Amino acid sequence: MCRRTRAWLDRQPVTGLTPTQNAINNYLINQLETNGGLFNYSTRQYLFSSRLDHRVDNSNQLSFGYRYGHDLEENPDVQSLTGFSAGSAIHNYDNNLQGSWYHEFNSNTGNELRVQYNYNSFNVIPNEPGQAGLQILGFANNLGTNIFLPNFTILRRYEFADNVSLVRGHHTIKFGGDELLRGNHSESHTFFPGRFVFGPLPGAAVSLCSCQETRIPADLRPREQTSTRCRPRL
Repeated sequence: MCRRTRAWLDRQPVTGLTPTQNAINNYLINQLETNGGLFNYSTRQYLFSSRLDHRVDNSNQLSFGYRYGHDLEENPDVQSLTGFSAGSAIHNYDNNLQGSWYHEFNSNTGNELRVQYNYNSFNVIPNEPGQAGLQILGFANNLGTNIFLPNFTILRRYEFADNVSLVRGHHTIKFGGDELLRGNHSESHTFFPGRFVFGPLPGAAVSLCSCQETRIPADLRPREQTSTRCRPRL
């Protein structure tokens, strides 16, 4: 094959694309190259607990306990056709404080008073906050910030309990009361980032290359021949 023929075949057929089309192509290719695949992520869990028991005298005992937990889960929802920017990280904090007092009136009668408080924070933070979402059915499930994120939840719980034990002859009687108060505060920034949704696109529109038959002009070839080449269509 002569040099002029090879040079003609090596040319990239970008003629005819507008600046807007070139910008769209570059954006989509960048999303595929930097927003997909496997990414490093961290998972951390911290747990702590403590308890103190104190005997005041033969009739009174005190007990105090505290428990703390922190869980960090990154990148839990990035799967096939879902970009890293659409993923999120879960930050979960849990604090629990408990105190009790046991009083013995006599050898046959005892009373336990217990108070407990729990505070739980469950936050889902997007990997790319405030980025407009992009969905193309059959091509990209989600790129950009998830429309339901960020989401912040705070749970509070208060417990008050009192139990009495009585021993009468051959019988033991126990009774008491328990009150549990719960509070739930949820804040979801739904639809704040916005998103663009497109229906299924033709295969040629999303294919990295579409094959076409190219006939070499007569003045560039010693004899008639046909070749096949790929042209970018993004």
